Amino acid sequence: KGYAPLREKLTRFYQTITSEQIAVLNGGEESIYVTMRALLQPGDDVVVQMPIYQSLFVVAQEIGCRMIPYRPCFEQNWDFDLAALTQKITPKTKLLILNYPHNPTGACLTREDMAGIVKLCEQHDLYLIADEGYRFLQIDESYPTTSFADLYAKAVALGSFSKAFAAPGLRLGWIATQ
Repeated sequence: KGYAPLREKLTRFYQTITSEQIAVLNGGEESIYVTMRALLQPGDDVVVQMPIYQSLFVVAQEIGCRMIPYRPCFEQNWDFDLAALTQKITPKTKLLILNYPHNPTGACLTREDMAGIVKLCEQHDLYLIADEGYRFLQIDESYPTTSFADLYAKAVALGSFSKAFAAPGLRLGWIATQ
């Protein structure tokens, strides 16, 4: 699971996650690969926010999953649209992949958005990969810094030192999940 003192320090970023619910890996790439290999099977549908970090859809494609893009609209200022996302869910959808704060648009989720996402995932029994690499970089302090790992039992939050902490040379990432 990684260096125990580091995992203990990482718990400070969460409200409910313990050090036993964190695994430290060799950067974000390994976190993505390990998570997707654990969750996905060929033939699964995956709803993925676009644009997004390339590995977050390529790894699932290589496993043999069908990718269903969810694209927030420029005309709506990139705001999250739960109704549009809901339309993307199929009976074969196993995983939802989101990135907030979003790169490259900078869009953030409200508490209501997060609650809606959790409810949607619960209703459809979906796993959620939350790329939280830019967490803590919200310009507007009214947006929550809450992790999906604290809100939903089947959420896997991906964290990294490279973005929010400006330390890409460390090559350290982590997974937090209940």
